[in-house]
Formats: sequence, structure tokens, C-alpha cells
Amino acid sequence: MTDLVYEKIHASGTKLFTQEIRRCLDSNAQRISSNYTNALTRIEQKGADYDFHKFEEDVFSLIHSVFPSAQRLGDQFIGKRVSDGIAAVPLEAEKRFCITWDCKYSDSNYALKDPPRKIVKYLETLSSLPVVRTLGGLDAFIFISNNLTEKKFRRLAKKVKQKHKWPGRMVLLTDAQLIAMCKHFCTIRQNLLSSPELNLKYYQNLAQLFRKPWRKIYAIKDDDIAALISQNYSAERIDIQRTEV
Repeated sequence: MTDLVYEKIHASGTKLFTQEIRRCLDSNAQRISSNYTNALTRIEQKGADYDFHKFEEDVFSLIHSVFPSAQRLGDQFIGKRVSDGIAAVPLEAEKRFCITWDCKYSDSNYALKDPPRKIVKYLETLSSLPVVRTLGGLDAFIFISNNLTEKKFRRLAKKVKQKHKWPGRMVLLTDAQLIAMCKHFCTIRQNLLSSPELNLKYYQNLAQLFRKPWRKIYAIKDDDIAALISQNYSAERIDIQRTEV
């Protein structure tokens, strides 16, 4: 999604905001769906030739299935230190939810050797982007990994927080959790397309998952994903609520 679209969302009311979510969900749907299907098969099987390059590609395709605005950053910032990607979605007319993520893949326990300054540099670079400023800043920096322990993640995250006053959340998400989240999204996609209210409800719940207000550093639990999935995203439920009102 371009900076101009974000600016239009920022400047306009609820009607444009709901229309834009629907347009985003529907745009390039076939291509996104095809990439998602291929990525899901590959990331679940992790064949003998699977490596961190394929992991980064597959994670992007999964995220793109949920966040149509997702962009990979490597090709856009050659020679600069940036995280793997960025994505955002409007939550209300004046509120957006913006994330960045960085993939950590290993055949065994991931040896997290990134110096804190590297992550700080990521944050500084991203925070300076016009599109991120338009969105109101990053809400969450997400480490996505198949083999990164919570202990190693927390150790690095605490050091980053000590060196940078960035107010967002640092989050650890496993590839299995991402897969579960995206599989569920695909089962409710048509309901979301049919109802702006359900769109809003889903993305508000997703935002809450990644930016728990009382925790600056958080490792997503399987129970958190289960709670997201257990929410009622039925169009019939919305109709019932309207009738009752």
C-alpha cells in the first residue's frame, strides 16, 4: 500500500477506512492466496534444502495473507540495516496498527548473536520513514523464529529497551503460531470481506495480541493464539447483534 493511501486513510473518516480495509483484503487476492498456499506447504514440510532464505520468503507470504499492505524491505533498502518487512492496517479512522518483523531460522537452537545496536538501528531507520510517521509509529517489533528460545529473546529485547526509548512492544512469535494464525484467517476471510464490523473486530483483536499494553517485552503463548482463534467472526452473529439493538 502506498504512502498516499495511508495519508487518505489518516485524513478521512470511518467510511473510507472501512472501504479501504475491504479493498485491501480483496486486492490481488488470487496472487496472495497462491503464494500463501505454496509457502504454507513449504514452511510446514521444511525439506532437506530448506534454509533461512526460504523461511523469510514463506513468512512474508503468510503475513501478506493477513496484512495485504505487507512489504519486504530488503530490496528497498539495499546497503541499509532494516528488518525483513513492515505491515499495517487501519483500526479506526484515526488509529492504525503497524508492525515490523525479523526472521530467525535455524536447524537447531538459534544462536541469537545480534548486537542490541543492530536492532536499535532497525528501529531508527524505520521510525524515520514518512509512511511510518504517517501511521503514528511502530507498534510492535516481532521476532519470528522456528528455534529461538524465549530466554535468548528476552535477553536481547531487554538490552534493546535499555538503549532505545522506543515505546513499542518487542514480541516473539514462533513459526507454528504464525501458521495457526494464518490458517484460521483463511477460514474466516470471506466473513471479513462481507462485513466491515468483522474486519474491525478481527484486526483489533490481532493488534491487542501484539501490543499488550502492560508488557513491553512479550513471548506469544499458544493460549494467546487459541484465544484469537476462538473469537466469533460469524456474519450471522453481527446480524443478531444489529437486530437486538
